[in-house]
Amino acid sequence: MRFTFFRPSLFFFFISWIAGGIGRLVGDWFYFPGRRYDRPQPAYGPAQAMRTQNQPLEAMEYLRNLAKHYPDLAQPYIEMMDIADRDLHDRQILDAIYRQGGKTVRGKEKQALDQAYRDMTR
Repeated sequence: MRFTFFRPSLFFFFISWIAGGIGRLVGDWFYFPGRRYDRPQPAYGPAQAMRTQNQPLEAMEYLRNLAKHYPDLAQPYIEMMDIADRDLHDRQILDAIYRQGGKTVRGKEKQALDQAYRDMTR
């Protein structure tokens, strides 16, 4: 039995390991340079699941908590406005959510909030 250092399985293992490292570096530098976030991103899935299970008030509470933790994002407010419009059919709640979001959201997020409000109140 002869011992050889370059067995085919070891050779392919090292080649794939090196190719994976190079691919990760190239992908992070060139294709996804802004993929790192300074904080965890909000999850809207639980609120959407609550809506599909006909629990709009629980979904609103979940989104209100998200808006508290992410005051600079418009999406929690837009989702709450959508619940007030489509599920609850309550224009007063929709207006109140829009005013609250307008106090905390700025820049492009504010523009998205304004556009969503215009679309919902037509």
